Amino acid sequence: MNSSKATHINSSPVIEIWTEGKTDWMILKKAQQKLGVRMAISYHKFENDMGDDKLLQKLQVIAEKENSKPIVFIFDNDNPRIVKQVNQGGGYKDWGN
Repeated sequence: MNSSKATHINSSPVIEIWTEGKTDWMILKKAQQKLGVRMAISYHKFENDMGDDKLLQKLQVIAEKENSKPIVFIFDNDNPRIVKQVNQGGGYKDWGN
């Protein structure tokens, strides 16, 4: 899905998604397409696995400022230390911005 098409799906702001693995975003994008989710979503793309620690560091930096669109960070559930930091209950944490 190209970004110009995505912005015309609905009037909602684009949601940006960041993931740990270099192929995680591809899986989520394919699921969005297969399920027919018509929401403007951009996926942060990178060439190497980011890993949970580096993704958490990015989240913390981005959370320090106001953001014009929702930014969602998706973590694997394999590191209890990270899960504890990013989960307020219910499977997510609102970072207040």
